[in-house]
Amino acid sequence: MLNIGDVPTFNGKQGSSVVDLTFACETLAPRVLSWTVSGVYTHSDHQAIVFEIEDDEASSRPSTRQSYRWNARTLDVDRFSAVVSGASVAPGTAEDMASSLMDVITSACDASMSRAVPRRRHEPVYWWTAEIAKLRRSCIRARRLSQRSRGRQDEEAHSANYASARRLLRVAIKSSKRRCWSQLCDEVDSDVWGRPYRIAMSHLRCPQTRQPSSPLLVRDAVAALFP
Repeated sequence: MLNIGDVPTFNGKQGSSVVDLTFACETLAPRVLSWTVSGVYTHSDHQAIVFEIEDDEASSRPSTRQSYRWNARTLDVDRFSAVVSGASVAPGTAEDMASSLMDVITSACDASMSRAVPRRRHEPVYWWTAEIAKLRRSCIRARRLSQRSRGRQDEEAHSANYASARRLLRVAIKSSKRRCWSQLCDEVDSDVWGRPYRIAMSHLRCPQTRQPSSPLLVRDAVAALFP
């Protein structure tokens, strides 16, 4: 607590008292240079409290604590309750206990919800390649030339070029789809929660279930499935 002296912080019809308290954590308290009750009129029964905080290099550096966000629509209440009820916070300083509590909450959120990812550009389909992108650009260019040549002498030539470019693009897409689908089928055996799972769930438009990350939940699931 930063209060110093016995100067009243409240002056009303019922009397005066020190009812306004200022608290600071152990790391901030040593940096408080002064704490006083101001006599400036505040249009209130409570007096203004003025104090200064010393600036140092540690406070000027940006925080390195990483923040996370979760998708609340995927919340599994039972999983969250199971992780929280099975965790404990060891006694210690306020900072240590707060850090331990945040670790417990983070673990519970990871086990019961999927993390929200920042919006980003739409990822290309799994069968998209640089070759297909190049053929698509050529096809679009051939189509524009074919459209502009309508009614001209070279209309037939541009139409043939466009048909050829479109045919090459279709063949490349079919070949890539066939090859990539075979690769996805092989990846399923080695990584159940990997790219094949994400692609399938994106087509179904369902929330993706995260791989269990809590040892407690994994043990409970194994015990229930294999008694």
